[in-house]
Amino acid sequence: MLKDIFAECPDMDPSLYCALRFTLAGLVMLPSAFGHFGNFDLVLRSSYIGIAVMFGYIGQTLGMQAGSTASMSAFMCTLNVVWVALLVGTLTGKWRVETWVAIMFAIGGVAFLELAGTEPAKYSDLWLICQPIGFGSGYLLLEDVLKDYPDDANAITSFKVLAITVLSCFWTIVVDGNGFTDASVVLQSQVAVNGILYTGLIT
Repeated sequence: MLKDIFAECPDMDPSLYCALRFTLAGLVMLPSAFGHFGNFDLVLRSSYIGIAVMFGYIGQTLGMQAGSTASMSAFMCTLNVVWVALLVGTLTGKWRVETWVAIMFAIGGVAFLELAGTEPAKYSDLWLICQPIGFGSGYLLLEDVLKDYPDDANAITSFKVLAITVLSCFWTIVVDGNGFTDASVVLQSQVAVNGILYTGLIT
């Protein structure tokens, strides 16, 4: 889907795509945040998750725009299990052999499924390394905040998505200088609109 969007709108900045996608997602999730804005600890820790996840989305989007394949992106994304295991092992000092054996089997299986017959690796794939780092860190941060707020999963998700929305808008408006005119050009493409609706509402 992401590849189709950029094929249809090759001049679109990755930041603009993220801003459109996550503004939509943020508006949908906003009602779940109501009643929780006064809980500064929950808001802050949920926002940290959003910052980590945003790092992954930046790498994913830049890599795909620069020419990486969807298969390579999917494979690189699965490496979050390696990143999570490394972080947990480093923080706890516990290194379980069975965990690493399972990880190797999982990565090998995904590699056979996703990389068979694909193009050789390219420099743009380096951006995709941000995915396992960002998404994996986000999983650990999410696990940590849910321990303290087990009944507030929707609110946590909402503040996470809202943080991504704010960061995406800052990226596209302040850093890349995009505005409503740039967005309107993208929204004239039905392929782009369908893709943004799908990634903003479903994925």
